[in-house]
Amino acid sequence: MSQERGLILSEDSLRFVRRDANAPWEDFFTKEKIKHSDNVIGYLTMEEKDKMNEVLPKKLSRKDLAYRLADFFVTVRSFADKGTNDLKSEIKNYLREIGEVTNVLLHKPSVRILRSAIAQYDFLVDQGMNPQQAQSYASRLCVDQITYGKFGARPLGTKVSTHEAVVSLAQFYDLMGKPRQATNFGA
Repeated sequence: MSQERGLILSEDSLRFVRRDANAPWEDFFTKEKIKHSDNVIGYLTMEEKDKMNEVLPKKLSRKDLAYRLADFFVTVRSFADKGTNDLKSEIKNYLREIGEVTNVLLHKPSVRILRSAIAQYDFLVDQGMNPQQAQSYASRLCVDQITYGKFGARPLGTKVSTHEAVVSLAQFYDLMGKPRQATNFGA
């Protein structure tokens, strides 16, 4: 199903809106129907993904999110410097498909990245977004900054890219949603 997204700008606010084909506009976060859509600036038309194919991360408080991101950053720094060698055994086990790597070229996580992620989280929650989705978005921002450009596309072994490995680390820390596993129960 095709979905159109847009913005409504006013003097004191910014609203993100969306609509399905020929349906009325609605607020992206609160689902409130928009009565006056003269000022909508459409910016994206996309196919909506199946929302049931991802398990949302555990809901964390703002403080716990900051702590968890900091722990994630420590692990990413260790991963960049020494590969899988010095990672905790449970993290190594989680990343077992990658195999053993000695070092990984990444942008080092910084306080700037952490602050921008928390600021995005705060903004999205204030706008009415589900906190788990805002948490996942903030974590995605961190992953994208760490693996920016050529760093993310580099292969690690034969199975995954650096970007995919860092996403797996974020999923290990329950910062981002995990793919729902397909089963053949009842088949």
